[in-house]
Amino acid sequence: MRKILSFLALTAFLACLGTVAGAQQTVDLSGTWIGFAERQGNQDGLTLVLAKKDNTYTGTLTDEMGMFQGSEIRNFVQKAEAITFEFDGGGGGQTFTLKAELKLSGETMKGTWTVVGVDDSGMIELTRKK
Repeated sequence: MRKILSFLALTAFLACLGTVAGAQQTVDLSGTWIGFAERQGNQDGLTLVLAKKDNTYTGTLTDEMGMFQGSEIRNFVQKAEAITFEFDGGGGGQTFTLKAELKLSGETMKGTWTVVGVDDSGMIELTRKK
């Protein structure tokens, strides 16, 4: 009887480890994400296209205002539900680098964008296109 209880306890423990390991796996973010960026109450439509390559993502960001026309993303990092990446934009003869910091929740990413080196930021919300 003691051997059976030990076996059942070991089986339950291993099942719990498998569940924890599975929960730590990251979700595949490949696909098209549609949404908007907001700054001081103004919204700009965004399209983010991600493709998984090795252990990271490549992708482009395009907006309706024309500041990001197929801007390549770089420095993509995903740690569980936290996602960060950078991209370049331009307008009025100037170019700038932005950093996005997002949290994944199901099929939605929400967070902030910040202009690197400048005190300018706003929010981003993207939903995976079905």
